[in-house]
Amino acid sequence: MLSVLTNRSIHQRKIADANSQPSNQISCMITDYPKGIWLGTKNKGLVFYNYGSQLINRYGYYNSPNSIGSNWVTAIAKTTDNTLLITLWNGQGGGFNRFWIDK
Repeated sequence: MLSVLTNRSIHQRKIADANSQPSNQISCMITDYPKGIWLGTKNKGLVFYNYGSQLINRYGYYNSPNSIGSNWVTAIAKTTDNTLLITLWNGQGGGFNRFWIDK
């Protein structure tokens, strides 16, 4: 995570820590105040960091119709109906997914 006060990273991937963010290659982010922050990564999908619990949830591509289309998230936007619109890259072309936050 980024600290506004110090302008530096205060949370980064730690291989031995299962609760660490899965990748240091962050491609985009959007706040979900006051709950947490959504991060798009280059190789580990969509990540949510919960401010209260300080836990990380990862949503990635698992070759399933219920997963996002790729682990490379290029942009994130939040809609008024509490869903995320995410753009993806799979190495050959881009994609667009709608992600339901509360499901």
